[in-house]
Amino acid sequence: MTIPMTEADLASFVEECLTRFGWQWYHPRPGRVRRHGKEIYETAYSGNKGFLDYLALRPPRILIADLKRETGKLTPEQQEWFDLWERCQQTILFEPLNIKRGIASVALKKGQKVLTVPEVYLWRANDRDRILEVLR
Repeated sequence: MTIPMTEADLASFVEECLTRFGWQWYHPRPGRVRRHGKEIYETAYSGNKGFLDYLALRPPRILIADLKRETGKLTPEQQEWFDLWERCQQTILFEPLNIKRGIASVALKKGQKVLTVPEVYLWRANDRDRILEVLR
């Protein structure tokens, strides 16, 4: 019988990969607080609820990921963040490619910058091979 990987195990795997492959990353962790005489875990934040688990940078790439157990579901707030990322990616305008002799290129003017679009992922334990592929 195989013991399923927990979300905490998956987080350790992802963090090890991010570090090994040279990503700068951020993951907020909940702290223990006492509410009404009971100890609970709570993550302090400002802004909208549901921001995803990991933000990672390794220029020119920006990566955002959320981790779930195999049967875990996104909260409505997390789904809203995913939907917003998708809408942002769909509204970006790119300069047309210059194609000569079958080779495509983009001619940037001096000082012109290329826009980096964040990669957004929902990862589960059975995605470990894909996670390795993405983070290398």
